[in-house]
Amino acid sequence: CKLDHVVHDSVLVKQGRLQDVVIRVVSGLEVSAKPGKAAKPKGSVDIHQRKCVFAPRVTTAIVGQTIRFINEDATLHNIHAYDAEGQSWFNMAQPKGAAAIEKDLEDEGILRLSDDVHPWMTGFVVVSPHRYITVTPETGVFTLQGLAEGKYGVEAWHSIYGKKRATVTVKGGEVTTVSFAYTGKEPFAEENKRAAEDARSSP
Repeated sequence: CKLDHVVHDSVLVKQGRLQDVVIRVVSGLEVSAKPGKAAKPKGSVDIHQRKCVFAPRVTTAIVGQTIRFINEDATLHNIHAYDAEGQSWFNMAQPKGAAAIEKDLEDEGILRLSDDVHPWMTGFVVVSPHRYITVTPETGVFTLQGLAEGKYGVEAWHSIYGKKRATVTVKGGEVTTVSFAYTGKEPFAEENKRAAEDARSSP
């Protein structure tokens, strides 16, 4: 894969459901029961470079976690990460067989990953200050558990189609549902504008 352009699938749809949408609570946690005490996921967040794409291409993490980059390919990769403000966070080469590159996540926001050697490689890590965040799988269905009663703002973010928001009211003992709909005509995601433009212009 080191010489051949690999097309990554930035828009994955099955039966009308969209994969790789990050869902997160963005307001209302002040009424939740001790949100700061919520348990953080154990272990690191691992991103593999496999066949010259990032795997997973979109993932989430919690502030304070460690992110690990693992090169499984028989070629050099160069991980270039940009912070939520679009500024270069780090830029490191990772030859084949090299040890994992580890970085601690200190701030929330959407990190964009690229590879200066393989410019088609893009990935994203959405870093949250709390555990109420997830990514839609192939089914496009998500679940957020453990929220106390109250009203919450919930945000959906897709790397091509950007953000959408909804408000939900959680009542004790009841299942609350919320849906987000993308038409494919949304403005490009600001966090990924160039790649979004390229994806939309592709046949």
